[in-house]
Amino acid sequence: MFTKSTREILLTLLCGAVGSLVALAFGEGINLLFNFLWTPLIQRGLWAFAEWGLLILSSAGLLTGLLLAFLAPDAAGSGIPQLKIAYWRDMGRIRKR
Repeated sequence: MFTKSTREILLTLLCGAVGSLVALAFGEGINLLFNFLWTPLIQRGLWAFAEWGLLILSSAGLLTGLLLAFLAPDAAGSGIPQLKIAYWRDMGRIRKR
C-alpha cells in the first residue's frame, strides 16, 4: 500500500504530533498544579506563602530523592554520557530500569 519511505515519513509525522501533544499536556498540567498550589498561598499573605512554600518544596525534594534512591539507585547526572557509553560498548543496549 505505502512504500517504505512513505511509511517512515508518516511514522515520523505521527511521532512528532504525539510528542507535541504530550508536551502541551505536560505544560497544562504544570499550569494547573501551579494554580492549585501557589495561587491560593499568594492570597493568604507572605508568611503563609513562605511557610507552606517551604513545606511543599521540601516534601517534593524528599519524595524525589526517595523515588530515585529506591527506583533508580544508579541514576546520576543527565544520563547522556551513560547512553553514549552504552551505545559504543554494549551496542546500544541499556537496562529498561
